[in-house]
Amino acid sequence: GDLLLRSGADAVLSTLVPVDVRHNAQTTARFLRYLALAISDSTTAPNTSILKVWHQAQSLNVVIDLTYGNAKLAEWAFSKRTSDTSPITRFMTGDHGLRHGRLYEDAEARLIAIAAHTGDGERVRGWLRSPGYLPESLMYTMLGRPSSLLVGSASNITHSRDQVPPEQVV
Repeated sequence: GDLLLRSGADAVLSTLVPVDVRHNAQTTARFLRYLALAISDSTTAPNTSILKVWHQAQSLNVVIDLTYGNAKLAEWAFSKRTSDTSPITRFMTGDHGLRHGRLYEDAEARLIAIAAHTGDGERVRGWLRSPGYLPESLMYTMLGRPSSLLVGSASNITHSRDQVPPEQVV
């Protein structure tokens, strides 16, 4: 990341340690999807930074950390259940209720609550505990000045001394 910053990049998304390629694909896809939504959505708040979009993607990606920690949990999470909807789809839709600083705790509780509806609550609780999971979403970092890279339409962005001019909006 440092080499890219020294070469002129305003911001670089990198990992602190090597991460699972499946996880990286999920994380990158979610970030790019949220970034595209933020750019194209006329309701995107003025002066929304790429860093804020990254935090949104990173927050919801904790469920991938949880499910990839155990093959049986992943199989359960991505399988069709009641109403032809997978548990992972149920997790991602609606109010996920994840609080800053308690992402993993809240994500576990939400998965267990979803599992309780299908009678799988105790199995899911066990899978979360053994062998556990690695919080890979926390292994990413945004270097440089990602808060200076703003998304949205140029008409929704105000210019300040610490931000980029509207013509440099992503």
